[in-house]
Amino acid sequence: MPFFKMTGVSVVACLLGVMSLTQTFKVTPEPPSWPSAFSVGFHEDWNISVIPSNDGAWYYDYTIRRARFDHLQGQSNNFCQGRGLTLKDNHSDCHLIFAPEMYVHYPREKQCCRACAPALAEGCTVLKPAWLTGAKYIGKQNISGMVCHGWEKQGAKAADRWYQTEDGTPCQYYEKFGFPIYAHHMLTFNISTYKVGPVQGSVFDVPNYWVVSFTQTFRLTLDPQPPTWPSAFSIAFYEEIFVFIAPISGNEGAWHYDYANGRARHVRALPSGETVLPGCTVLKPAWLTGAKYIGKQTISGMVCNGWEKQGAKAADRWFQTEEGMPCQYSESYKLRPELHTVTFSNVTYKVGPIKDSIFHVPKYCNRTCPSPYKPPPRIGL
Repeated sequence: MPFFKMTGVSVVACLLGVMSLTQTFKVTPEPPSWPSAFSVGFHEDWNISVIPSNDGAWYYDYTIRRARFDHLQGQSNNFCQGRGLTLKDNHSDCHLIFAPEMYVHYPREKQCCRACAPALAEGCTVLKPAWLTGAKYIGKQNISGMVCHGWEKQGAKAADRWYQTEDGTPCQYYEKFGFPIYAHHMLTFNISTYKVGPVQGSVFDVPNYWVVSFTQTFRLTLDPQPPTWPSAFSIAFYEEIFVFIAPISGNEGAWHYDYANGRARHVRALPSGETVLPGCTVLKPAWLTGAKYIGKQTISGMVCNGWEKQGAKAADRWFQTEEGMPCQYSESYKLRPELHTVTFSNVTYKVGPIKDSIFHVPKYCNRTCPSPYKPPPRIGL
């Protein structure tokens, strides 16, 4: 004899319960694969206020191992910047062409160079459609009014996130950089421009003048003359102090410089020990006059020229790209084994006027600070 009697109502209730339980514990969506060929427009943003937003487009055709990523006027793309090209505007349209090596092309200025060689070098090849294999599902998010699924995978420099709708329409590509710059970079796609299918081959053509630009970039010349700073600029940085080569402290910060109005501001996000200022006046734009050229150095992936000049307390070094993008400031001391470096974030660099409020001195700043310098001992009377 059965312990209970199943009625029609109880059977339906049981089935609904099973269905609900199944939906609650459904399998997590697997990482998607891109179509083998597609194109789409986007709007590019950073979470850093000094970097303007800009538009762009992706063209991708893995069947012929080609891709082109366009970052248009106003761009501060780290792959475009610091390539040693002679540019009037390093924020103008920039095309990153994978054919299959990566080329950096400024079409308005007719400047182009090969950024990576040989073709199989890591980071220089076209992304595979299944590049998200092994990515972690991070849930749903509403982007541009669409419900989008997201996946995250750690890349070489950042945590990469990809969002798309259930039917495969791309919503957003997102990069989250950690130490030392802590920045978020987003490409939000315009779904009305999304097109799946072969891309016209000419889109991936590399201009024939790239050889000239590449040669010019690496030509042998007389030592470059010490540069002059722009009269007004701002830039973020990461600061470190080394003793006997070992880092003992590090912090983020920013420079705001406005020589036209005799103002500057040096901001530290976190305390990093004693700060010794080499003077009480704003540095002149031509402060490097007479500095010695010390050659090229790769800093944060950019080829940078360097100059050294002896200061009051230390040997000061300044590194920048050929088009004037700051790379690093450092100072080393003769009488103690200490090195102080300020490495700049090129995507935060902005030349031009700065808001007056940046240089506002609060009312409570109404007393004279003790001098950080100890006076020399007095001998005799």
